[in-house]
Amino acid sequence: MESGKRSKNFTEREKMLLIKVAKEFVAIIDNKKTDGITVEAKKQAWMALTNKYNVVSESGFRTEKQLHALYDNLKKKARKHFSNDKFKSYKSGGGMFCQKQINEAAIINKRLDILKIQHQHELMKLEKTKILLDLDIELKRTLLENAKMDFEFKKNNLNL
Repeated sequence: MESGKRSKNFTEREKMLLIKVAKEFVAIIDNKKTDGITVEAKKQAWMALTNKYNVVSESGFRTEKQLHALYDNLKKKARKHFSNDKFKSYKSGGGMFCQKQINEAAIINKRLDILKIQHQHELMKLEKTKILLDLDIELKRTLLENAKMDFEFKKNNLNL
């Protein structure tokens, strides 16, 4: 795309397609780490996401930059929507409030689904870390027990 020329706006269908394709890569592209390995993994994920999107898309080619910008905008809108809902519930004293009907509700719900998947992924990582730490503790206990038995054995053999 040449600079200065706008491409056509994303349709609702294109937005939904991006969300669907992004679900596969959400753990990588939403990773908060900024080390070299993670940055490279994010670049690779965005390239793969863009390729997959363009293969499936019926409305033409979109660049990685365009898809990245749309994805970020959808995330911002989802967060803002969630924040507004929370604010309105506080404003109403915690009771029911009338939510405005907007065309982007389906997109926001899909983005919230992605955020839930990301949250589940983080919980799974924490669970894996806990399991590894438990295994490490058990290994160290076993090594300590073996060292004690070895010490007792050597002590008994020297006293004979």
